[in-house]
Amino acid sequence: MHRMEYAKVVRPHLYEHVSGDAALVREQDHILLAAIADVLGHGPEAHDLAVIIEEFLQGNWNDSVVGLMDELHERLRGSRGAGAGLCLVDCGPGWCDTELSIRPMHLQQDGFFHAGVQATVGDHTAGAAAATLMPSERRVLTVEFKINLLRPGQGDALQCHGEVLKAGRNVSVSESSIYGVAGSTRVLISKATVTLALLESNELEGSRA
Repeated sequence: MHRMEYAKVVRPHLYEHVSGDAALVREQDHILLAAIADVLGHGPEAHDLAVIIEEFLQGNWNDSVVGLMDELHERLRGSRGAGAGLCLVDCGPGWCDTELSIRPMHLQQDGFFHAGVQATVGDHTAGAAAATLMPSERRVLTVEFKINLLRPGQGDALQCHGEVLKAGRNVSVSESSIYGVAGSTRVLISKATVTLALLESNELEGSRA
């Protein structure tokens, strides 16, 4: 896999010493899995289940995010329960592929993929594609974004392919193609065009001051 930077922070609930949340990033076969889980409740029992989730995701692999989510669901059957989000990421010079397992929270009122979910995945994937062509000390920041919703999004997963259309010294333009996936059927549901500023790390630090 091309250069990819990531970080995770897990903090316990107020007045608790352990957390009922889990966060995991792991790489296998040049694909990155990013996972988060929020166990119901707080305290040691929630923490114990969070550890089980993290150990399961460390020890199991499925190149389908839907398949992995189904396996995790079976593993947690009969427990207090948890909300989880899984994302697979693959990338190379000038491109990035991501996949999101669709859950009820990702749908709008009529049961289709929410436009905000499509926009978020499209923006992040386009930015990641641009980042593969930059020196490690630089960062990307979206300055303009447009998405065309071509048809209602349906399926078990959302897949996105981001590709750099024009790589510049200070500005790059990327395009994201977003698909709804149901079984072996993959349908293009939206296209996003993203303009990204390429900044030095200290420029971002200065903007926070």
